Amino acid sequence: MRIKNQNLINYSIILFGLYPIMPNSFKGVLMIFLFLSSSFYFLKSKNRKFNLKPFLINSSLFFLFLISMFFTEDLYYGFKKLGPGISILLFPLVFYILLGNYELKRETIQKTLNFFSLSTFLFSIIFIIHFKFNVLPLFPEISFFDINYIRSYLRVLPWLGQHPIYVGLFFGISIINLSNQSCKFYKKEVKYSILSISLLIFLTISLFIISNKGTVLSLLLIGLFIYLFKSKNKIKSLTISLFSIIVLFISILFTPHINSRFKELIKSKTYSIQNLDKNNSSQIRIAIWKTSIDNIKKAPMFGYGIGDVQSVLNNSYRDNFPYLLKEQHNSHNQFLGIWLSTGIIGLIIFLYFLFFNFNIAFRNEDFIFLAILLFFCLNFLTENIIERQTGATLFFFFINLFGYYNYSINTGNIKE
Repeated sequence: MRIKNQNLINYSIILFGLYPIMPNSFKGVLMIFLFLSSSFYFLKSKNRKFNLKPFLINSSLFFLFLISMFFTEDLYYGFKKLGPGISILLFPLVFYILLGNYELKRETIQKTLNFFSLSTFLFSIIFIIHFKFNVLPLFPEISFFDINYIRSYLRVLPWLGQHPIYVGLFFGISIINLSNQSCKFYKKEVKYSILSISLLIFLTISLFIISNKGTVLSLLLIGLFIYLFKSKNKIKSLTISLFSIIVLFISILFTPHINSRFKELIKSKTYSIQNLDKNNSSQIRIAIWKTSIDNIKKAPMFGYGIGDVQSVLNNSYRDNFPYLLKEQHNSHNQFLGIWLSTGIIGLIIFLYFLFFNFNIAFRNEDFIFLAILLFFCLNFLTENIIERQTGATLFFFFINLFGYYNYSINTGNIKE
């Protein structure tokens, strides 16, 4: 029975590797299956272990959002925004309580990542096929050759459509994994090395085509950090890294059709909040950040409550940047978003949660865990990743999966 229970748990974890190609209406099934299989294991287990400290730390944001409901006027919208909080609570509960004594294998984590990378590849293939054979112009107001046409098309892909930001998360996690696998198999297992490198090249090119600035820049910074951290000759490594980044950016800036979004970063207009350009996403974000900071100054200690943040921002947009009301823009910065919702105390608790997991990753020199953590944190600077179900699910699944594995090594529950 123990063997069967372990297989059920492993399958329920590995199945999350299918997330990128799972139809949106069925994505929740993955969470339900993991919860039920973990509950079954918990009920059958004789020696239960409750890892209360990591559970409370990793689920703290859910309780902060819940507390903020007490000073939220718009309770209906508050409960709607609390929806992604299911992931915030469920994954720490599964890994640190229900599976508190489970001997999670690194092989299971790697299989999950590999399936995730393959699923991202299949997502790209499905998108390319559908894009190529759909003769009807879905967005007549946008030129077919405009990068924004491709990005808009990602949202309306039948069954699998996602906001480009969350597609970027698929690509980022997959590229991190494939980069590690390519190095691991290099000169040892040639056929796997060739496969990993081929997938890595394909996904990297695809990422540049959809022109997701946040993902590209995050991966560049992570690669630089990991390379310098592991290198013995820091000066030489830094020189090579900087040169490579400069060459890459020059290539991007002179590549037709995909350079417009990156060119925003070197335009002086981008850093002015006068006369907002709807096609300049970087300029829009700066206006949003200014609005968020101005509102934080008015309620720095406790914020506005999760249900009232959007209405507070909308009122400011109406007075200063009416254009921003068209799409109900949130704070576009996860740290500012949490501060607006829960105040400075909530932000400090969230930062401690991140520090707790960074510390676990550093102590065990788990560079994949570290890279994924960094990847999400860098994307937090420009997006409210965990305020939507897709972002919250990906973030809290991988952080708790890696966190539990490394925490169990430190506490002796798992032997390397």
